Amino acid sequence: MTLNIATKTLPYLRQGFNKDTSKEAARIIYEMTSLAAVSITDENKILAYVGNGSENIIPGEMDISSITREVIRTGKYKITKQVKEIEHKTKAEISSGVIVPLKEKDKVVGTLKIFSKEKRGITEHDVQLVLGLARLFSTQIELGMVEYQKKLVAKAELKALQAQINPHFLFNALNTIASFIRTNPDSARNLIFNLCDYIRQNMQISQDEIPLEKEIAHIKSYLAIERARFGDKINVIFDLDKSLSFNVPPLILQPLVENSIKHGMKGRKEGIRIKVFIEKVEDYYSIVIEDNGIGIEKRIIEEIKGNNIDGSIGLVNVDKRLKCKYGLDYGMEIESEKNSGTKISLRIPVEKDLNRGKIA
Repeated sequence: MTLNIATKTLPYLRQGFNKDTSKEAARIIYEMTSLAAVSITDENKILAYVGNGSENIIPGEMDISSITREVIRTGKYKITKQVKEIEHKTKAEISSGVIVPLKEKDKVVGTLKIFSKEKRGITEHDVQLVLGLARLFSTQIELGMVEYQKKLVAKAELKALQAQINPHFLFNALNTIASFIRTNPDSARNLIFNLCDYIRQNMQISQDEIPLEKEIAHIKSYLAIERARFGDKINVIFDLDKSLSFNVPPLILQPLVENSIKHGMKGRKEGIRIKVFIEKVEDYYSIVIEDNGIGIEKRIIEEIKGNNIDGSIGLVNVDKRLKCKYGLDYGMEIESEKNSGTKISLRIPVEKDLNRGKIA
């Protein structure tokens, strides 16, 4: 039974240890057992209470009982027949209960409590059940915190990238718009719209994922501004199946296209050709950005892989965020030779694609 309950409850706790996830976990335990009630607390408050006496409990507002504080202080579980010691506000017909600590590593962060019906009492099976669940819950709470920290790191990396809107790019864009105002007002107006779209997309950091179509639109806004400066020296080809529908982290492709233009065109009178190729391959989406620019030295590629180069913060940032979100196996792959172009490959696992976005 422990594993069956764990299978249903653990996905909630991995989302974080809070009132909402605790309520779902307590509800599942209650529904799958013959217990009188189930409660989950943090270090100070009752987060969830499901079962007999729930009408007297206000989760998130009521303090934990003294015996619960003792379990948190000592880190040891307790069995008691004094109902008022378990939940001092409940008036339910409960004969006894078990209070077990929930831990994040070595720190007690809350408790899991089960209550027995008046006639049955707490059995050894009940004790083993709640101890087993507490161990599994503690593991998931810890993993949930790891996931939370990873999200914080990813958000910090994204902010760092957004804070780096190149002032030279902005200055050049405004100069280009100013020159078009005199010679071609309609083009100037369109460039202003593209610049606004570009900056707006750069500032959208609240979303963990965005539809691929939005990232492609971001690239196109950027390209419209650069093409106004460089004309036909920039040739970008999008080779993708418009029926593909999946999400990507924001600012995951545009910095790679920008890198191709910014660094790949150095010293090239003939300009640059960039190809963006996207397809589904078995259990992942393959995204390849390839250019015929001046290439990247092997030394620089190794520094990018080591995440320790200041000059290519865009590439380093994309690589770190991919690994943070999907795992170490999902970093960028860079193939390049000096004066022979660069090929950057990304993989987005299909199983991570929970919200879908369609390519425009």
